[in-house]
Amino acid sequence: MFMHLMRFRIKNLYKRNFVLKGFQKSLWLIAISASCWTMWLARNG
Repeated sequence: MFMHLMRFRIKNLYKRNFVLKGFQKSLWLIAISASCWTMWLARNG
């Protein structure tokens, strides 16, 4: 029983880390695209 609970907790931690990493990746991509867009606007504005 105890080992089952430990495995369940470890799986949940991995899922949370995976979701957080995906969220950080999407934020990073948004930041890069926003900076490229502002540079493009500054050149072509």
